[in-house]
Amino acid sequence: MKFLRELIEEMIVFLPGELGNKLRLMYYRRFISIGKNVIISPMVRLDKKKIVIGDNVYIGSYSII
Repeated sequence: MKFLRELIEEMIVFLPGELGNKLRLMYYRRFISIGKNVIISPMVRLDKKKIVIGDNVYIGSYSII
């Protein structure tokens, strides 16, 4: 089960474009609080605890938070 979850996360993290952003937002909203008008670029790593992302935020590629 852990392997499947990690595989899905890897695919979502690398997917470019609008579809990739929407999938990343849907995925990360399961774990953390994310505001409106947020863009999470490909290759971003977010720790799934203790993070709150406000409104109108852009997180650039290769960021680790």
